[in-house]
Amino acid sequence: MSELILASQGTGRMKGFTQYDSGGENLYFEQYDVTIHYLQNAGCTPKGGGIIIQTAPDEFILAGMNFRAEFLAKKGEGKLVDYLYIEEGGFQDGQWLPGRRLNGDEYNLRFGTGAYILKCGVYKYQ
Repeated sequence: MSELILASQGTGRMKGFTQYDSGGENLYFEQYDVTIHYLQNAGCTPKGGGIIIQTAPDEFILAGMNFRAEFLAKKGEGKLVDYLYIEEGGFQDGQWLPGRRLNGDEYNLRFGTGAYILKCGVYKYQ
């Protein structure tokens, strides 16, 4: 992911987060907001944290552990957000290598105690 991280620095398309307490936090992108909910994994070190990088207007790469991410429309838009797709995968030589594409009943941006990378497409509707 290092090439993507370097290319995204200073653009506003990349947000990092680290758990300091048991609460969550909000991240703000141009067209979407993301609420981070930290998972309570007893005895887990480190606690929750990760990074979200916007790679296209409706596409994001998420990486990290011990959190759940929820995409929301901007406040006041009166819209809902859902997923077009969620893919497991990773990077090799700076390129995204898709793994399995999750089905609708598996749509959950939940990152457990191991380090994970997911790519998702989102859309807004009323």
